[in-house]
Amino acid sequence: MTWRSSIEAVLENALIGTYEITDLHSIGIPGVEVAGREFHLLDLHEMIGIERNMTCFMFRHNSKAETDYGHMVTGVLFNKVYMNEQTNELANSNSAYNDLAVLRIDCRDPALTVQQRKTLKYKGVAIKDLFKISYATFNRQPLRHPTGKKIVPNIVLVEADFSKLDAQKLLVNYLVMKHNGGTALIDYEKEDLVGTMLGMRNNTIDSRILETFGFTVKSASENVNIQLASLNAKAARNALTKEELEAKASYEFVKRVAALGAVCAEFERARLGDRSLTLDSDAAKRILANAIGFNPSVILHGKKQVFWDLQSYLHIVMRHIDAYQVGNFKGKTVLPYELTDLKDLIEKVLDSIREELALHFATNSGEFVRSGRMAVLFNGDYFILRIDPNGRLSQFYSP
Repeated sequence: MTWRSSIEAVLENALIGTYEITDLHSIGIPGVEVAGREFHLLDLHEMIGIERNMTCFMFRHNSKAETDYGHMVTGVLFNKVYMNEQTNELANSNSAYNDLAVLRIDCRDPALTVQQRKTLKYKGVAIKDLFKISYATFNRQPLRHPTGKKIVPNIVLVEADFSKLDAQKLLVNYLVMKHNGGTALIDYEKEDLVGTMLGMRNNTIDSRILETFGFTVKSASENVNIQLASLNAKAARNALTKEELEAKASYEFVKRVAALGAVCAEFERARLGDRSLTLDSDAAKRILANAIGFNPSVILHGKKQVFWDLQSYLHIVMRHIDAYQVGNFKGKTVLPYELTDLKDLIEKVLDSIREELALHFATNSGEFVRSGRMAVLFNGDYFILRIDPNGRLSQFYSP
């Protein structure tokens, strides 16, 4: 974390407006207070937008912003300012992205409702209603791998010994608890639950349990994921018989074939013109290996869960992780993160808009989309995402 002279940080770039600037170091606060008769968005971008400074925004007395949100809100500037790199002038000044009259604030103040915070973030208030700001002046650079790719921040690894835990019993209790609490399990969780219960109970299960999770005796016996979960649960307790080992190998082969089919479908979408793509390249082999080892999972927990499946995974990885781009996917934008960090990244980005997601799915039956000026800002990058009505993540990239 790097601290800079507060006044120097504000005056480093020429400002459009005239402001009264107070260095708060004199009272023991490493920050700046700025008051002005008229604030300009480009000045706010220079002062607090580039470094994403946490800021107190104070509104003018009797202004609409004060009426709607109170005298002061704390958050970060959400406006995206697009500049022409050649002329260093404002680009598309007439577009909604560079509306200089609107101030948008990403506020996490629990005193405001989720709808108020959403409106303040995306619709904003008139910038003329702003009277004063105060903020801490420091710059936290993102951590990076030796490759130069960013490290997902705020990940804490905890070492623990689970060798004495019954993993299958823990899984069953956890999924049953979620279900009883009103959470709609994703299909993979239902299959894992039913299969694990079968494996723990010598292939016996109450038909009412099967019915609760959408299965019959026949459909459960034909479901590859259920049968594999059952055999894995058995194997954790006792050695499998020769017949069970052969059945397990057969089910695993079916899953590999399904993964191969999904990869081939993406390769068909990625091909250039009439040129077909083959699976004999190093990138293709890595993609196939990852697809075979992939399992669907929940990436945001809650009453309405968000999850990704193999189709989601391949769609994101083959288009936006540089080492896995093939064919016409090579022209797409690259995520500045390693593949091993991708799930952590998605979880963090989704968690930052958890309340917006909950509000959307509680009041709306359509898909959830964040793009354009509503793109999600995380760790210095904007992310575009799309979530299907059933909670499946279908798109995720950085523009």
